[in-house]
Amino acid sequence: MTAASTSEVQYPSGLFVVDGQVLNPILQAWNGLVILDSSGKLHIRNIESLEYQFQRFAIKQVHQDYLDFLKLAERQKFSMFQSPLLIHNGHLDASLEHTRRARRRAIFQDHSGAVSLYDSFEKALTLYETARLLKEQYAALYAINLDMGPYGYCGRYEHDERVALYGGKGQHVELSNVLIFNYK
Repeated sequence: MTAASTSEVQYPSGLFVVDGQVLNPILQAWNGLVILDSSGKLHIRNIESLEYQFQRFAIKQVHQDYLDFLKLAERQKFSMFQSPLLIHNGHLDASLEHTRRARRRAIFQDHSGAVSLYDSFEKALTLYETARLLKEQYAALYAINLDMGPYGYCGRYEHDERVALYGGKGQHVELSNVLIFNYK
């Protein structure tokens, strides 16, 4: 799995956790959070109204909530990353209107909970146009932007245990937005 963006020092930008281990604890302004729980279920959440297992966490406003959420992630071995939220509960994020046009990739869920990936390939879109397309053409209920940059992070697993974590740039490993879905 990769972060939304990677800093110049080859480290994930925004909150980034792999199997409960916090790799970057620093929150960015982005309001989207992808959580992959220990059962493998993917959750796309709005960080401003974060709720998990019927518990609310104001992780940007209340420091204790932030610490409690990170403890929950560690206990339950969550993986998660922060990125711009495109759609939450069927509503487009209007703050995305003034972004540049570029190739876009997003992960989204529809009303059935099915998880899908979207890639605009050669079509350059703003984040808002991407969100609108996902809602209108794919009935997306939740969607989050994925980075299209030259860096990437992913883990290698054997028998459900992480044995390696790879960084993309500078290590002869070309990775981009690697998300692993296990089907059991």
